Amino acid sequence: MFGVIKNTCWGNILIKQSIIINIPDNIDAPLWRYISIDRLILLLENSALYFCRADLFSDPLEGIQSGPTIAYRPVFFEGATDHWLSETMPMFDSRERKCLYVNCWHNNYHESEFMWKEYSARVAIKSSLKRIKSSILETGREFLVSPVNYIDHNKDFISDANSFYRFFCKNVSYKDEREVRFAVIQNYEHLGDEDFDTLTFDNGIFIPIDYSRLIEKIIMYPSIQSDEHNRIYDLLKTYNIQNKLFPSMLTEK
Repeated sequence: MFGVIKNTCWGNILIKQSIIINIPDNIDAPLWRYISIDRLILLLENSALYFCRADLFSDPLEGIQSGPTIAYRPVFFEGATDHWLSETMPMFDSRERKCLYVNCWHNNYHESEFMWKEYSARVAIKSSLKRIKSSILETGREFLVSPVNYIDHNKDFISDANSFYRFFCKNVSYKDEREVRFAVIQNYEHLGDEDFDTLTFDNGIFIPIDYSRLIEKIIMYPSIQSDEHNRIYDLLKTYNIQNKLFPSMLTEK
């Protein structure tokens, strides 16, 4: 179950006050990040979580408003001109995909065989909302946090009350990912610029973290090879967190 949080603040880490903010009732509920060894190296070397720009995700429906929502816009935005509805709003919809940066986690109390295979991961970082909160070192930045809602874009309505709500909705075909998203807004001040489409924005941004606080455990792929095991162990030893390394509880089929 997820509860709605309308006003909250994690110390100096601000959570944007918005209808899209939903966090688990149990702040200690496990969150997992299934990644490659290279991604793990990137996290440790930079002491940072990587947030990818929303328009660069492989999902073609990422941040796309649903059909029923678009059809309802003449009612929701009563009084808006046809040009605003048919030209201006679609332009802003498209541009906003370059203004949100996302970091994704899997919400589950146990390891997921689906996630191991879906992401060809070699390690899984086990953390929690509470750990992620305490690990973030950058103060003063607002974060959007919500579990993803899985919908049918041809049938389901997504509220236009907040322009970023649609970024926390994905097609129902992804429902097994059980995703919880952390997101930050950047570049939004340029949204109305005439030269917006010629501007260059970062593909991703790094948010500084304390990895020892972030990581509860690092679980190895169920059928990890000895050379990969050694590589991972040596890497974690370099950062003095080798005690956080554990074998998988699953057996490769």
